Amino acid sequence: MYRFKLIFGLLLLLVLSIDNLVSAQSIRADENPVFNGEKKFTAGIAVGANLSQVDGDGLSGFSKIGFNAGPVVNVRFNEKVALGFELLYSQKGSKSIGAGYSPSSGSYFGRYSIKVNYAEVPLILYYYLQPKYQFGIGASYNVLINSKEQYDDGLNPVVPFDETLYSFNKSNIDALISGSMVLWQGLVLQARYQYSLTPIRDFDKVPPGFGGDNEKNNFFAIRLMYLF
Repeated sequence: MYRFKLIFGLLLLLVLSIDNLVSAQSIRADENPVFNGEKKFTAGIAVGANLSQVDGDGLSGFSKIGFNAGPVVNVRFNEKVALGFELLYSQKGSKSIGAGYSPSSGSYFGRYSIKVNYAEVPLILYYYLQPKYQFGIGASYNVLINSKEQYDDGLNPVVPFDETLYSFNKSNIDALISGSMVLWQGLVLQARYQYSLTPIRDFDKVPPGFGGDNEKNNFFAIRLMYLF
């Protein structure tokens, strides 16, 4: 819970900081039926980037950059509350470079990466702090499309791990929180944080020496949405 509060505070600070750079809108959010509660159903498209890592792989740092995009639909219940539904293509994983030493070759840098691509179905409950600002909390169901895991020590051929022996789970569930801000007309900036509630891979499927626990996705997403 502390982690969620801290990360949401950072996301909200980011959104508010960007707001200082946006001084005017051609149509104010409280005058726009998409955001002021007049329009009950809205749809649009979201495009953004994931900054991700995999907890449990023994590495740290949000070094893996991926793409996320897809259609979004919102149902407005009243002036303050809406339900959002999305269907996304989302690239996640981890990437790290670490120093090593070989008696025969000396020092080297090893590169390890996990790429996991998902069809993602988030369901988000939005609360409108005011028409221009929204807070969201929800969950996302992820279905694995494909995966790739490899290690490169720069000395030997790149080692791809056997997907049948070290397979990732076919599906998993994330918890998510988000902060959104209307930039211009139907254009919305959103910062989102997600963390796996269920593993993306169980420990007995992790390659020996490349992790110490069940693995979970841990990532931020920065997105632009256009709603109409």
